[in-house]
Amino acid sequence: MLRITVLNDNRNANPILGCEHGLSLFLESGEKKILFDTGNTDLFLKNAEKLGIRPEEAEMIVLSHGDYDHTGGLRYLPGGQKLLAHPACTSYRISRTRGTFAGMPMEAQEIQKKYRTAFSREPVALGGKVTFLGEIERKTDFEGKNFPMIDREGKIYPCPDDSGLMIETPQGLIVISGCAHSGICNTVEYAKKLSGTKKVCAVLGGFHLLTMDAAAQKTIDYMRENVEKVYLAHCTADEVCEAFREQMPDRTEVLGAGTVLEW
Repeated sequence: MLRITVLNDNRNANPILGCEHGLSLFLESGEKKILFDTGNTDLFLKNAEKLGIRPEEAEMIVLSHGDYDHTGGLRYLPGGQKLLAHPACTSYRISRTRGTFAGMPMEAQEIQKKYRTAFSREPVALGGKVTFLGEIERKTDFEGKNFPMIDREGKIYPCPDDSGLMIETPQGLIVISGCAHSGICNTVEYAKKLSGTKKVCAVLGGFHLLTMDAAAQKTIDYMRENVEKVYLAHCTADEVCEAFREQMPDRTEVLGAGTVLEW
């Protein structure tokens, strides 16, 4: 059985839990336990305790990318766990809107000292039919047009470290994204290519669709044709979620802190 618990998200699905901007998921696939992102603060740990989950017992931490709202919680874990991410995850980045540092709260040397780190641009099989996607191919003409970060030189930071997970199940492929800066459709297509599987039963996580524009509509069109169900979280605007609900009414669910999904 596969169980995915949302430890933190922008939205809340359980009144006893808190929520904040960011994402953290806890995956249990057979005997394998994976912490996917850590949110911005220690809130994911506080929520996990209320849910009877111990993220520090995960045998591996996987980071979707190096933005603060997905890596900030690394400061609050005891350390010693395996940690997997793209090698550009520790790259310096500044928010274009706020002008403040928005990367990982720990230096690369600190992370390597605290965790058993591995960095890979290539896909990595994690066991339990779970695979880290590595660097995602970008092929669509409507995604990856609005990156929120700049680098030290003031140039747009295209987030090459954006990655995700795929899980092969009897029902089909499950694709998990943190923010989908590579494009959520690109992410799904790359997972299909790696797995050789055409049937996608679920796509979940942040879609990085901040307004209901032409790119968002093309994304909905793609999902309607290629995916059985979408689970929207984090950087997916309310108006985009509503459009998904209208156009995929029985195939859309909006996640929140405390949501539990099982296959």
